Amino acid sequence: AGSIEGEFVRYYPEIVPVLKTIIASCLAPELRRLRGKAFECITLCGMAVGREMFRKDAQEVMAAMMQSLTSEMDDDDPQKSLILESLPRCCVALEGEFIQYLPAIMPQLLLAL
Repeated sequence: AGSIEGEFVRYYPEIVPVLKTIIASCLAPELRRLRGKAFECITLCGMAVGREMFRKDAQEVMAAMMQSLTSEMDDDDPQKSLILESLPRCCVALEGEFIQYLPAIMPQLLLAL
């Protein structure tokens, strides 16, 4: 997605629903890395297509990331670092619209420091 950027728009409708399914269904401990990688991929897709196309999916993705970060997550949970790395990509993709997520995100970011 990042390599072909604007050209990725045509693939977005096929790929993102699969990634959202992985995020929603891969909740078992042994699938945490896969779920984290899905967060990583979907935010890369969001950066490639931009705010207008990513906006609707971003709401679901941000909700899932925040739910995960506010749950009892082990320090060594691979999702945690992948989510924290995905947040800046959401910010880039959403531009000024990202500000609505800051009140929920900032406490988690400060805890990660």
